[in-house]
Amino acid sequence: MIRTVIADDQPKVRQALRLILEQEGMTVAGEAAEVDDLLALLNEACPDAVLLDWGLGDSTSVDLLSDVKQICPNLRVIVLSGQTGVEEVALAAGAHGFVSKTDPPETLLRAIRQAQEHKEDGDEHKMPA
Repeated sequence: MIRTVIADDQPKVRQALRLILEQEGMTVAGEAAEVDDLLALLNEACPDAVLLDWGLGDSTSVDLLSDVKQICPNLRVIVLSGQTGVEEVALAAGAHGFVSKTDPPETLLRAIRQAQEHKEDGDEHKMPA
């Protein structure tokens, strides 16, 4: 079972993501609306994946991604954003996948499963969402 943390500052987005994941039998290990909450969650127990809103918090998203990976080196990070032009930057910064907030739920689920499959295969290369 894939344990996932949802990190997004919008409560409705977090609720929708939780519903999608739980309907697919995935476990939501926690939710974070702020950077400090996310880092505290990751320090407690590293989940398998994090759905990371690219615009979370005041720090730059590239720095946040680096911090997240330092805390949980094997964590699969899937970046979410509604902004254009973010995908290339996020993947170049080390994200394992990217999903637009306008994509259908199937795209998100596929990205999570692909990230987990690559982790289990020992493949640390980034893959498209």
